[in-house]
Amino acid sequence: MSEYHYAHVVIDIPVLKIDHPFEYKIPQTMMSKIKIGSTVLCPFGTGHQLGYVVDLVDEPEFLKKHSSLRDMLDEHPVFNPDIVKTARFVADRYLSTMGEVLRMALPPGRGRRLKRTVIEKDGGGKEVEYSLTKPKVDIKHEVYARLSIPYDQAFRQVSHTGRSIRQERTIEALKQGEIPVHKLRSYTGAAMSTLKTLESKKVIELYKVETYREPDFHYPEELALDLVLTKEQAYAVDRITGSIDDIRPDVFLLQGVTGSGKTEVYLRAMEHALKKGKSAIVLVPEIALTPQTVSRFRARFGDLVAVLHSGLGTGERYDQWRRIYEGRCKVVVGARSALWAPVKDCGLIVIDEEQEHTYKQDRNPRYHAREAAIARARASKAALVLGSATPSVESKYKAEKGIYELLRLTKRVEERAMPRIEIVDMRIEVQDGNKSIFSKRLVREIKKTVDTSNKAIIFLNRRGYSNYVMCQECGMIFSCPRCAVSLTYHSDTNTIRCHHCDHSEPAPVNCTECKGNRLVYYGVGTERVERELRSLFPDTPVTRMDTDTTARRDAHRKMLLEFRRKPAGILLGTQMIAKGLDFPDVTLVGVVSADTALALPDFRASERTFQLLMQVAGRAGRGLQPGSVIVQTYNPDNYAIQALITGDYDHFYEQEITLRDALQYPPFTDLINIGISARNSETCENEAVRIGDMFVKDKAEGRLKGILEILGPVPAPIPRLKGRYRWHILLKVTDLEKATAFIKADLDVILPRKKKDITVAIDVDPVSLL
Repeated sequence: MSEYHYAHVVIDIPVLKIDHPFEYKIPQTMMSKIKIGSTVLCPFGTGHQLGYVVDLVDEPEFLKKHSSLRDMLDEHPVFNPDIVKTARFVADRYLSTMGEVLRMALPPGRGRRLKRTVIEKDGGGKEVEYSLTKPKVDIKHEVYARLSIPYDQAFRQVSHTGRSIRQERTIEALKQGEIPVHKLRSYTGAAMSTLKTLESKKVIELYKVETYREPDFHYPEELALDLVLTKEQAYAVDRITGSIDDIRPDVFLLQGVTGSGKTEVYLRAMEHALKKGKSAIVLVPEIALTPQTVSRFRARFGDLVAVLHSGLGTGERYDQWRRIYEGRCKVVVGARSALWAPVKDCGLIVIDEEQEHTYKQDRNPRYHAREAAIARARASKAALVLGSATPSVESKYKAEKGIYELLRLTKRVEERAMPRIEIVDMRIEVQDGNKSIFSKRLVREIKKTVDTSNKAIIFLNRRGYSNYVMCQECGMIFSCPRCAVSLTYHSDTNTIRCHHCDHSEPAPVNCTECKGNRLVYYGVGTERVERELRSLFPDTPVTRMDTDTTARRDAHRKMLLEFRRKPAGILLGTQMIAKGLDFPDVTLVGVVSADTALALPDFRASERTFQLLMQVAGRAGRGLQPGSVIVQTYNPDNYAIQALITGDYDHFYEQEITLRDALQYPPFTDLINIGISARNSETCENEAVRIGDMFVKDKAEGRLKGILEILGPVPAPIPRLKGRYRWHILLKVTDLEKATAFIKADLDVILPRKKKDITVAIDVDPVSLL
């Protein structure tokens, strides 16, 4: 029996004022079962609420008089103490509540809500009853069949009747042992009624067995399992495994050029962790990376690998979670949410492509997985590896300062050459009369590639056919009625669509303002590039991967398999093809426009452009043949483009860090972005000004601690989105703990409850200021 008599419970209500543990007495009936991580029903206020147990104590610490817990909702705890510690860090740093954070650790599809029902009592009066909503998924069961009596006896009994040859086939099939009923019926042609008849005669037994929904991870790929590590790889593995042996939560930045074997370092470190009885978590930034990544980890670790990402069905995710919880899987691969997997004895966490913005959640709790992973590694005493060819400026800075340990992989495996990168100035192409999407140089290189039965990747970070439609008579641009952005033309559906709110309407024939019919389509999207590629190279298969073509479940895996199987071809796509993919027969990468993100009003625009282009360039020449990269740009003198020519990340970093220091942007400060939105423009502006004035006044009077500078309020770069006007205030912070403590204490002023139309979102560590 448990020695604990009191439970500390976090109430599942997203209100910061009550974001602390409440102490409850544990009833005698629960003492032997309750654990940290248990979900409970507890009295709260005038009713009852769901809560999560975050600690157990023998003596009361907070109160003298206690309410008792009413019920336990799950027989087993759903998260462990390490996750509780990580959740506390995330809640404090990102101004969220423990309840909101711990919900991310719940089994997929098993989250439930409390329903309150008021019932009229006989003779007058009312009472309140509480019940739980049903979970979306449950444990899957499969019906099996087996013989109830010895085979000879069963066969004589059936053959004696002379009634059914299918009964005889069934007995014959079950001679070897139990069989799932669906397979048994397929083998024998027996109807369910036949099996029921045999069951009623006590010849066979039908029974249910717990089973798992199995995702399709099939991704055929020839992988060498006996690789010899380079000296740099061996050193990196030695440093990481040493941290695992010493049970130290060290943070390593593994900076390796594309094709240098970072994945092999991860795999060797995991092998070591597993031999020590530990588990490991691997985060990847895009679902598109998962099929190939999973293939490589499963080739090494087999069924010990579980996968968690939104591309799986809810039932599949739940069963993967069960495998992890039950200890059947020791390696977890997935997107951001995999960080909350219930692994036991976590010894290693890996974040691949650590610079990626998708590691930041854009809804409450607005946490960054990199910071949360540091907290989980600390709680579990696990080593953390941040891997990238182009690390975030913040991570590189911490490595330079010794906060992280820097590990370098400066050469490709087997001494393979880095791809040759060539910049094409599209201004000169236009001057020479070339009005095509493609430069003459890129067309020649694509032709040479496909003629030699090799493959090319063509990158463009824009969906659709044209970026916008404009009337040449009055200059009107067709824009979204709900967002302050232009509508993109899609030729496959002959519609113009908003890529922010998904508003769609038929492609126009006439201008809605002047009724003129001189409409022109400007800009380039993946649909238009696909059409031109097919026109230029009609005999070459073109695979287009973007948000539109990969919307269906499992589309990423199937399209990558299709591209891999073809003897030659072109893979055209957006950001999802830029990172992590490894096709040895890709010898050419073409970048249609390197300028897409350079002009964005965001201090990270140059960094993101350089990182993305370096990543996509790294897809070329990963096999035995050398690779080449053609980058088309109208801004060849930009320092991000110039750094790309030499592939010198450190040169780019030195220029970027100088600018950041001068402007006091991260890593020299932390940022907090306060976004205000409302359906009415004036209401939004007034509220933004009110909150901004409050911060300015508090800073002037010395109450606002840890904040260096207040920028704004100003309209957001996209001033209207999904029907709501948007303003923001940016805080540059020198002491994040003091700044968040001030904001948390002043929330009643910042977040007025009565103004229902206004939404205020506080985003700590924002990755986008658009």
